[in-house]
Amino acid sequence: MSFQVSTISYTCTLVLTILIFKTTTNSLILVCTVYSMLGIARSWVAPIVNEASNPNSELPLTTKQCSWIASLSPLSQSLSPFFFFLVVDKLGRNTVVIFNAFVSCGIWIGVYYSRDVFVHYVIRLFAGLCIGLQYMVAPIYVCENCSPEFRGTFAAIVILFRHCGQTLVYVFATFFTYSSAAIVYIVLSFIALLSTLLLVEPPQSLLMKNNMVKAKENFTHLRDMTDAETIDEFEAMKENIQEEKRRTFSLALCRSKEVTRSMRIILIVFFFYTGSGWAVITSFMTKLFSSSKSSDVR
Repeated sequence: MSFQVSTISYTCTLVLTILIFKTTTNSLILVCTVYSMLGIARSWVAPIVNEASNPNSELPLTTKQCSWIASLSPLSQSLSPFFFFLVVDKLGRNTVVIFNAFVSCGIWIGVYYSRDVFVHYVIRLFAGLCIGLQYMVAPIYVCENCSPEFRGTFAAIVILFRHCGQTLVYVFATFFTYSSAAIVYIVLSFIALLSTLLLVEPPQSLLMKNNMVKAKENFTHLRDMTDAETIDEFEAMKENIQEEKRRTFSLALCRSKEVTRSMRIILIVFFFYTGSGWAVITSFMTKLFSSSKSSDVR
């Protein structure tokens, strides 16, 4: 029953969002597919750790190996901002998204074919890197491609589909074996990869590269350029990009009162967020509930 409910709710959410946001279909596809895969990659560890102690498990693991598999993904995810800083403006938003989609396919192919724990260590490292990159690039992509009145709504949809992906992991673990679930994830990741063919590079990214013609073409694809307000928005965008390009990085700017205050607020919030133990809860909660049930039976 839970499988049908999860599938129906996921499909209804997808259809309703498509009907509401017809003019931003490309951003929608990015949210629906890649963020769902992000949720799957993030939560995949939980059912695997739960089954690892089972003698008939397709991927038997020791307690130490389970701990490494659960911790390597957050480790590489914490390093992803350094890669993101180097590539997001030079290579563009689309390149980062396509890279994540390719790696996602490779991850699940590796999960299906390999039972070597060291291969799974590498898989979790790449999974964490892609999760971190996608966390950062997808909101930028959506905000740059969506009109301002829809950005808040799309931010909520991003979270919604990420949790849909996480829910599907637990549902699939209930009804499918290790290998069968991996095949499903390969198919879903391939769909996500195909969706990248429909991505449109944000005009802001193209303006940063001085590609004015392509930037205007992409902006016309996303907006109605016959509207005076839309034309004014594009001109304001060009001015903001030119001003940003004239600025040079300096430590004095980072030490300014506005930046310091903003960073302090953000860092405090994220400190309590990461300190809440979400990574451990996501990875081991299934195991904890299973152990609790076994204790109750005894």
